Amino acid sequence: MIKGISRQIVEVTDTKSPYFERVFLVVRHQCTDYPSALLDKEAHTLLSAENSYSGLKKARRLHRFKQVAWLALGISLGLCLSLFLTKLS
Repeated sequence: MIKGISRQIVEVTDTKSPYFERVFLVVRHQCTDYPSALLDKEAHTLLSAENSYSGLKKARRLHRFKQVAWLALGISLGLCLSLFLTKLS
C-alpha cells in the first residue's frame, strides 16, 4: 500500500488484464484504519471479478454493430433508389 499526503492508495501490479499493467485504487477516508492486507485482498477481489474490464470489449462490439448497421442502411437505400429509378423508366 502506498500512503500519499492526504490519501491512501492501493497499487495492484498483477492485474491479469491484457489491457492494463497496473491499477491504483484510492482508499475511502472511512476505511483508512483497515489493515493493509485486507485492503490488498479486497483490491485483488475487485479486479479479478469476471467483468472487470469487459467494458472495452462491449464498446468495441457496439462500434462494430454501428458500422454494420450504417452499411446495411446504405445498401438498403441504394437498392430502394435503384428499384425506384427502374420503375420510372
